[in-house]
Amino acid sequence: MPALSPRLALLTFLQALIGVSATLCGLGLVADPSGAVLGMSPTLLVRSPFETFLIPGLVLTAVVGLGHLVGATLTLTRRDEAVAAALCLGVVLCGWIGAQWLWLTDTLWLQPVIFCVGLSELGLALVQARPRRDDRPSASAMATPRAPRR
Repeated sequence: MPALSPRLALLTFLQALIGVSATLCGLGLVADPSGAVLGMSPTLLVRSPFETFLIPGLVLTAVVGLGHLVGATLTLTRRDEAVAAALCLGVVLCGWIGAQWLWLTDTLWLQPVIFCVGLSELGLALVQARPRRDDRPSASAMATPRAPRR
């Protein structure tokens, strides 16, 4: 298999980075729903529908973390579903951070960084989804056939 293009390599790296870190952090929140293991306090959740970090930890692990690990695998193996997965995962990641900005009582320094990673994931997927020049039909192939001259 030929090497990944720089765009696909970057997309794979970002997906793997988010996948590993979200899975580990999510598992930490599931193991200790008080959030203390990650230096967070339940007072952050006052505006949210959650009393502890258990449900957010499960979502972070299962949806964001494992989803990104699956996405990285799809991208690395150049599966047809990789671009659609990257688009969905970029939306999920931006939505995850948006929910944090809406519900948490404090903005954490990492949130804007992760939001930008989600936007980058979306951008890389959109660029990858565009047809390449050599995939587009040529002007001569698109021309309507003319009736033969007599």
